Amino acid sequence: MKNFKQMLALLAGIFFLVQQSASAQCPLVCNDHVNVSLSSTCSYALLPQDVLENYAAVSTACAPFTVEVKRAGVWGSATLTAADLCQTLEYRVSGGGNTCWGTLLVEDKIAPAITCTPDDIQCSQVAAVIAAANGSNPMTALAGLGVSVATATTAACGTETWSVHAVGFNLTDAICQNDRIEITYGLTQTCGGLSATPCTQVITVTPLSLEDVDDPLAIVELPCGGNTSPSNTGSPLIGSTPLTNGGVCNILATYTDTPINNICSPVAGMGGTATSNAYKILRDWRYLDWCTGETETFTQVIKILDQVAPTLASSVTTQPDYFRCGERVTICKPTITDACTNGAQFLPASFTITPSVSECVQPILATQYANLATYLSGNYSSMINIGTPTSAAYYNASTKCWTLSLPAGSHSITYSTEDPCGNIGTLTQALVVSDRVDPNPVSPEFLQTTLNPWDCQSDVYAASFNQGSWDNCGIIRYEVRRQARNATTGAPSFNSAGQPIMENWASASATAPAANREYVHVDGLD
Repeated sequence: MKNFKQMLALLAGIFFLVQQSASAQCPLVCNDHVNVSLSSTCSYALLPQDVLENYAAVSTACAPFTVEVKRAGVWGSATLTAADLCQTLEYRVSGGGNTCWGTLLVEDKIAPAITCTPDDIQCSQVAAVIAAANGSNPMTALAGLGVSVATATTAACGTETWSVHAVGFNLTDAICQNDRIEITYGLTQTCGGLSATPCTQVITVTPLSLEDVDDPLAIVELPCGGNTSPSNTGSPLIGSTPLTNGGVCNILATYTDTPINNICSPVAGMGGTATSNAYKILRDWRYLDWCTGETETFTQVIKILDQVAPTLASSVTTQPDYFRCGERVTICKPTITDACTNGAQFLPASFTITPSVSECVQPILATQYANLATYLSGNYSSMINIGTPTSAAYYNASTKCWTLSLPAGSHSITYSTEDPCGNIGTLTQALVVSDRVDPNPVSPEFLQTTLNPWDCQSDVYAASFNQGSWDNCGIIRYEVRRQARNATTGAPSFNSAGQPIMENWASASATAPAANREYVHVDGLD
């Protein structure tokens, strides 16, 4: 038994020495940085021999090996996939009790193939091609020019990004002989440099023809004073480019204007003639194809129209009419303004009065004005002698004013004028005419009455005191009263003969009552 224990101790010592010897023989040397390009399957399992620089020396003594890759701070599988593309990752190799580490960049170097096909564009598209193929914009800016990218990688690596760029450009400037644009394209990977074999696309530039010209609007209408330049009325276009800016490629355009004035007839008025600023323009466009020498013409009609009526302003003055029921009214020619009429102040104007006789006017006077609306409607330039036997109207040619009598009431005056283009301007004003003349009471200076015998009194009616009282609007009522008592003594008022003084009152439409004094002699019966 003692010999057996000694034998075990001897074997353990030998094993320890062997292990110490083996560990001392496993130095590991890792490549500090490795570039890994994935295969067409977009997957690769990283092997020890891919990263150990002394793998041949230690492959037997230090095996087995473990290879790990750190992602997001966690060591894990060494199988590289599309998810690792364009990333710099840390790796480590363990074996024979030792460890070494390094970094690796995962790439896909299997580039897609570029196919460039010929294409044709019009001359007007050249500027867009030059701007897009300036070596910095991606090929997507040149969609439709016949450049396609055929990807050679599998779907497993579909997350990577390849961009097509123009890396060379050449333009043969000969528009009428079919220009040529040659663009050389290359591929750029997101995390790599230029790859794949570049290709060159030949683009033939064809000249424009007159059929490519879009005419402007045939008829354009503008307000008076409107902007008639082609920038406002429209010009011929090639696509969206105006031809007036020096032409487009081989197509040029020019125009001439022929104005047509006095499209509205002048109006002879008071003191001068009014003319309109409205007119038309015949704009003749001419297009030239300087490759073929062909020309075309197009006529555009531009109308500068007057569609705004004149503006009128006026005022009316009144004064009492001592002979008729109403007022004397002065109506002058209105002030006329019109931005599109030269000499608007000369335009003839007319006015119409719509009467409304006050209900306080007696029927006989209302009949007198029955035809007022008819004979007070007139034109300034023709109705100078408007007077009638029952009116007091006249026209002053120097002041261009009417003076006429209007009955008391609420009237309206409507002025009207028409400019050379037929636009009618009106102005309506309200006019209230009042009776501003007091009535004229007339009574006998002396009135005698007799007292009755049974009560020693006498009834004297107000009408007995009226002896021709009158008012131009008619008398509404009569009143009579004893004159007010003396303000100092309080005694009744008597004349020098001792007779009481009476006051006769007459009231008209809107005026205050007017009074007339008379004396009353009262006789008693003997």
